Amino acid sequence: MAHDDLRSIAEYVMPSFPARASDLGFLFGTRHGVPEFCAAAHRLWLDGMFTRLLVSGGRTRSSSLAEADVIAERLVGLGIPDSVLILETEATNTGENVQFGRARVAEVMDAAAIRSVVVIGKICSTRRYLMTLQRH
Repeated sequence: MAHDDLRSIAEYVMPSFPARASDLGFLFGTRHGVPEFCAAAHRLWLDGMFTRLLVSGGRTRSSSLAEADVIAERLVGLGIPDSVLILETEATNTGENVQFGRARVAEVMDAAAIRSVVVIGKICSTRRYLMTLQRH
């Protein structure tokens, strides 16, 4: 496969968008790369890219703790106040992250007022995040 073909595939699967200040940050749960995701979320918060951060992720087979709880503990340790975080601890996949996350956000803030979201997650899942956000 030619280099240009690989680049085209990568650009489709992993589209890149410039970060801009948004109404909400959305960190998709993970059990791999937690320190890196938390560092990225912390940096974005310090840069004023969001004032509230939804962290969505339930328990996995490898842990009795929800991904959101593990991530939240690390974020608080980095200096993000608890009051910034909105935790959703039941989701087990990307679709549930969005579905359950939206419901959780609606419990604590006016979800209709959210016009833009900074998404924090695995770069290889970018297209899946975008497609799932559009469906819900």
